[in-house]
Amino acid sequence: MATKSTKPFIQVPEEIMLNKSISAAAKNLYIILLRYCRQSGYCWPGHERLASDMGCSTRHVRTLLKQLENQSLVYIDHRGELGESNHYYVLYSVGGPEISAHEQASELAEEYGN
Repeated sequence: MATKSTKPFIQVPEEIMLNKSISAAAKNLYIILLRYCRQSGYCWPGHERLASDMGCSTRHVRTLLKQLENQSLVYIDHRGELGESNHYYVLYSVGGPEISAHEQASELAEEYGN
């Protein structure tokens, strides 16, 4: 009997995939951030790691992160300490729901004990 192997996969909200105001590169970065988050809602890869994953420069990563932040799809908690990676809270609704991206991120942080 053959065994089934399960491969990891990532679910992306349809409203994000079909939204023409979000560039393809920004969507790709969103998916990469989702991959790092797994089920916690936040992650902390460095710009260098994200650039390597995307095959682009760290400057382009910062531009794409700004696009995602402007669409309220990512909340960036700037850690401030030298060498300490930012925390990225991946949000799931274009333009954000009734509460702000910061409030959504705070709820995720509280839920996951960050």
